[in-house]
Parts: sequence; C-alpha cells; structure tokens
Amino acid sequence: MRFFHNWNSIKQTKTGFTLSLEDNWSFHAQVLEPWLIRIALEPPQGFEPQRSWMVNPGGSFPWQGRKRQDLSVFSRPEFQRTERNGVLELISENARMRLISDPLRVELDLRNESEQWVNVLRDRRSGAWGFNHSKETTFHFQDRQETDQHFGLGDKSGPLDRSGRRFRMRQMDALGYNAETGDPLYKHVPWLMVRDASSKKLVGLFYDCLAPMTFDLGAERSNYHGFYRHVSAETPGLDLYLIYGEATEIIESFTRLTGLPNLSPRWSLGFGFSSMHLADDPNGEKAILSFAADCQHHRIPISSLHFGSGYTLKNGKRYVFTWDKKRFPDAKSMLNQLKQRGLGIVANIKPALLQDHPKFRSMVESGGFLKTPAGDPAISQFWGGPGAHIDFTSPTARGWWKNQLKAEVLVKGIDSAWNDNNEYEVDDADAQASGEGCPFPAKQALPLQALLMTRTSVEAQQELHPKLRSYSVTRAGCPGVQRWAETWTGDNQTSWHTLRWNIANGLSLAISGMGRMGHDIGGFSGERPEPELLVRWFQAMSLHPRCVMNSWKPETEGMSLPWMHAEMLPRIRSSLHLRYQFLPVLYAAIWRLHHWGTPPITPLWCEFPDDEQCYQADDCFLLGGRVLVAPVLEEGQRSKKVWLPNCSEGWFDFYRGNELGSGKWIKMKAPLTRLPLIIRGGTLLPLAGRVSTKYPHQTLSRKLYVFAGASYQDTVSPSKPYWVEDDGISLDYQSGGYCAFHHTISWNKKLVKLTLKTEGQYPLPNLRIPVYCPNLDKRKLLLEPQKIDGYILDL
Repeated sequence: MRFFHNWNSIKQTKTGFTLSLEDNWSFHAQVLEPWLIRIALEPPQGFEPQRSWMVNPGGSFPWQGRKRQDLSVFSRPEFQRTERNGVLELISENARMRLISDPLRVELDLRNESEQWVNVLRDRRSGAWGFNHSKETTFHFQDRQETDQHFGLGDKSGPLDRSGRRFRMRQMDALGYNAETGDPLYKHVPWLMVRDASSKKLVGLFYDCLAPMTFDLGAERSNYHGFYRHVSAETPGLDLYLIYGEATEIIESFTRLTGLPNLSPRWSLGFGFSSMHLADDPNGEKAILSFAADCQHHRIPISSLHFGSGYTLKNGKRYVFTWDKKRFPDAKSMLNQLKQRGLGIVANIKPALLQDHPKFRSMVESGGFLKTPAGDPAISQFWGGPGAHIDFTSPTARGWWKNQLKAEVLVKGIDSAWNDNNEYEVDDADAQASGEGCPFPAKQALPLQALLMTRTSVEAQQELHPKLRSYSVTRAGCPGVQRWAETWTGDNQTSWHTLRWNIANGLSLAISGMGRMGHDIGGFSGERPEPELLVRWFQAMSLHPRCVMNSWKPETEGMSLPWMHAEMLPRIRSSLHLRYQFLPVLYAAIWRLHHWGTPPITPLWCEFPDDEQCYQADDCFLLGGRVLVAPVLEEGQRSKKVWLPNCSEGWFDFYRGNELGSGKWIKMKAPLTRLPLIIRGGTLLPLAGRVSTKYPHQTLSRKLYVFAGASYQDTVSPSKPYWVEDDGISLDYQSGGYCAFHHTISWNKKLVKLTLKTEGQYPLPNLRIPVYCPNLDKRKLLLEPQKIDGYILDL
C-alpha cells in the first residue's frame, strides 16, 4: 500500500480546496452546509461509478444518480480559508478543518460550550490516505484514543458501541445469524458516529461508497502506529462526508442527506403477521383465510397480512410473479375476503429468476439481467438453484418489473411489495451492470440494486394508486432506501440471546437513518418460542416502529402463532392492545421522521449525550425521546434494572404515575403481564381509546395523558408535534389535510397547564377527549383551549 504524502498544487474553489496529488490523484475539501463537510480522494480516472445514489438531499432523485461534482443540492455557506506554514484551513461557523501534508491528513475542530475550538477528529500521523494498486483498495486511517466510542454501521450485531471490532460491509442472506457476533448481515450502511474521548463530541462519518468495505474500529493494532481505526474500500477512491452537531441533529442531518422517508399509511403501524407455513401450505388459500378467522376468534387485533413466497411455489421452487393455482385457485376472492376483514396485504417478491423460470428466456432476450463481459446472464446460486439477478440500473428491466408486479400481484388486490432476498450475492466477480447506458462492474455497487428494486416496486404501486400513500418493505439496501420502505433485521433465530441483542441491532439501524424498523416477533428460524419468551418478544416489539410476527419453523413443529400458548394469550393480547393504544404516539413519531428525519426510537444517549451512564444502556430505548421503554430480555426475570437519565423534569411510572427520580439506577417491577414504561416529566401522550379487533388502527377515540415535571416550576414546549391526526391513508396531508397539535406543558406548585395550538386543515370528528394528569397531586389542571374543532377536551 502506498500513502499519499504531499500535494503538487492547490486550487481554490467556491467551496474549499482541490489538491493535486501524486500520480494525478486529487483531494477535495468542501464546505457544503453549516453542518456538513465533504472530503474526497479521487483517482485519476474519476470515481467508479461516477455518480452517487445515496447522497441526494433534494426532493428529486434521478434514476442515473447524482453527479458527484454537482453541488447544487447544497446551500454552500460562507467560510474562511487560510494558508499558513504549509497548512490549509477551512473555517465555517461551526467547524474548522486543517489539511496537512507529509503525510496527507485532515484534522477537524468544533466549538465547545465556551466557543473554544476543540479537536474531535484527526487522521493518523504515520499515514492516513492510501491505495493498494494490486488489490484496487483504498484506505483511510485515523488516530484513535483507547476510550473513543463508535456507533452506527446499520444492522450490525453486538453492542451499540462498536469499539474493538472489525466489520465487513457486504450484504448477505444471513439466515439464523448470531445477533451478538454475526457479520456481515443484510445491509450496506457505511455510516459511523465517533464520540471523541477528550472533547465528548460526536461526529458522523459517511463514506459514499457502494463497493465492499471493511471498518476496523480497534481490532487491529500495531506497535508502530499507536491506536488507530481504519476503513478500506475495494474500489479506487473514497468520498467522505463529515456531519456535526448534537446527537439527534447528526442523525436527522444524515437522514436528510440520504433522503427523508415517505409517510406510510396508518395500517402499516399496526400488528402484522407472516409465516412461511401459511402460503407454503398445500391448501394455502384456505390456510390464510382460516388464520384470519382465528385472529377474530382469539380477539387478536391485526392490521396486515404479509404473504410469504409460497404463493409462487411449483415443484419445490419459487418463481416470482407466478401463482400456484393449486394452492390459490381464486386469489382475487381470497384477497377480497381479507380486505373485508380490514387487512392490508403485503406480498413477498424476489429479484432473481431461476434458470427454469417460465419467463427466464424472455428476460434474457430483453437484456434485463446482470451480464457477463460476453453479454450473457450472470448466473449465481439463488434460493432453489442457479438463476440470474434483475439489473435495476436498466430501464428495460425496471419496466418489465413494474408491469409484472402490477399484473401478477397488485391488480389482484395486494397493497404492497415486500422486497426480499435482495442482498445480491452475485457469484460472478466480472458481472456488469448496465448503468443507464454507462456500464460499470456490478461489484462496485451491488447494494444499489436493492435500493432501485425497492423504488421500482413503490413506483408501480403509486402508478396504480396515485392518490394513496405507498408502503413497502425491504430486507437489504443502503442509505437512501429508507425513502421508500421500512426494514427489519432479517431471519433472526429464536432464542433469548437473539431477543437481547436484536434490541441493539435495531437501535443501530435507528441511528443510521433507517428509523422504520423492527424484528421478527418470536424469531424466524429455529425451534418455536417457548411461552415466556414469546410474551417478552411481543412486549419488546409492541412499541417498535414495526410490529410483525414472522417465522419458518421445522415442519414437525409448525408455525409460530400469537395463540400457540393458550395460557399466555391474555398477555400477548394485552401487548397488542398496548401497541394500538400508543398508535397515535407512534404515528406522530413517523410524522416527525418523515418531515425532519427524527428517529422514532433511539438509544438513551441521543437525548442525554452528557450522561455517561446512558452509553452503557443498549437494552432499552426512548420512544419519541420521552417514553423510556425497558423490555425484559432475560428468562425468568421479574424485575428490570433501569438507568434514569439525569433531567430536571424527572421520570414517572406510566402505570401508577408516581415519581421515580432522575440520574440513578432503579429496579422496576416487571411481571409477565407488563412492559416497564417510564415517562419523562413534561410529556403529552395522546392514546387511542378502546381497541376493536377489526380495523384497530382506525380507532377514533383519544385519551390525553399529561405528565407534569418533578421540578418546582418549569415549561416544556417541543418544536415538533407529538400528536397528529389525518385520514391515515391518502396524500391529502401534502396539501394541508392534517391536524398537527403543538403543545406546551407548564407547571408550578398550584397548577398544571396544557396549551394546544393546531396546524393544518383536517376536520376533527365530534368527540369528547378525556384528559388525565397521573401526577397532578393536589394541583389544578387547566386546559387551553377546551374545544378544538370537533374535539372537546374533558377534565
């Protein structure tokens, strides 16, 4: 490997500097936003591919990607630049970056609370930016303090703090993975948040690279270089974005940089069910209808049914966009009956055709597959045998996909696509992608295929139903895919161990721009969950953004079901009722995600970055920054040790309303009947009223819970809404068809006051809304106003 040492010339640009390096390489340093700096090591021939599909903060998203040199999507604020003693400086309002030679390296300073500059990132002094010509691999090394902390990287296993480990960025179909140590998993998320041990500042590093990568965060050591971390990419060049601010601001900025998520229909937040056993059943149609009837019989509230790929089965193989007529003799009638039960329907689709697929030959003739250099389909091992992957960088392939999805899936009555098995484990290292007419090696951007597949599927839905919101799911993908779909942590293994570590896996996704996420309740693979484990899994997922039960169990055991352990059914039903009670809270959370990129659930440290204990708590999370959810993750446990972050408003038991304190460890009672929930003082909780079995996500009744703070006197007035009402399914909200409530809660020793202001034009129904203050004590509760359109607030 050869490191870059000196620059040959300096060019001042409108956004910073471009340095000419050895062998015609270039190094760009650019101030793009008050919170964003770009650093790019560019090879002589330019980046390959030369466009970016992940970084595109504007509203439009060209299929061919954004030219990397096109900076028009950024505000490009004013900055100062200096050249002093061979050191170049770029100074913006919030950051100061230094470019130093021999060897080439970068240092980043941010302002502290006293407005003084403090160093937060520094490249390794013994060599920072390098390239291995024989392996065509680019390296970036940074100095590391032994107690630096590292977060992010998407759906990676183990603790939230990644320090001391090495991770590969390569998408894999990781069936039954170890949630504590397994790697790689399903997604490609080259996003790292570094917390500097000295300054306690967080900085986000996003490598805009779709090639296979490795992140070494302290696993590797050398006596000659001190402590360091490094990133390597199997491609010439690296394109790096540095994001700075407070913790939640960094996550929001990263989400905006790569694309704000769409707003899904309300039914997608309800409980969903899937099992390979249902659609695979020899009498699949009857099995599915029987399951739906059983839900009503057992009084299980449910909003969606997710079809596994069994509807495409023939002779033991799965052929996407076909139906097995023996299993499903009248699919339209079946789907209509499910719709009458109020269910949203999601169908599994896969991006590869087996060689004996009835439509394989026609796809070869149209040129829609990834190809060998000779122009033949690139054949890889897929589920069921050898096949070829659809090339979604080809307009022809996308057109074919849309037409097939509409004709064979959507027009039959299915609402949404479940984009599955889209990791693109392509065996042929020389396979080519069409690249919108500019071919490039497929291995340079395999995660792009999942992103474009998901977008293509969603556009097919939008073309059929242009006035409705789209909902989609994807298992694989890279930053940017969240624009169109939610995700989950794939085919998890049934065990207490998985339940424990999936919580951290999901929180890592949440801080990596993929806020709509969850885990298969009960575990996908392995043995069926035993009674206590099933209850605790339902409780843990009841307040996640995604709540879906999915399984593929041995035929001798059968599928996992909510009522599989009769003695636990009341507790599971209670967990689902809790979810539907909190659906207005969850809906407001995804509203904030859609508009601002605010993650619905986060680790405690996102809200309390100065509380050191919060960085050790990756077995609980905050919903909306104000509801502390502490699921039980160990067998036989009937209490939960919980850290209460230090805040003046204090914390209160959701069920009893009593004050619990702040800045200390407590032991919460956690019987099998209850999910421990702790509410931050100054919180407004809009909860749904009585939940019905049919259309539970459409419950109109509401109850308001106002939690005053523990301090003597204070006021809490969030800038973003924590209560939003609309029709839950159309795009009318884009033209004012919503009602967002902005609230202020103030309190003193005599009074608790809730003030509400509304935004939008959605007509509210005529309802009485009871208002409760669980910690009112002897104070008076005052509401202002008491009538809002059709709502009458009732003490």
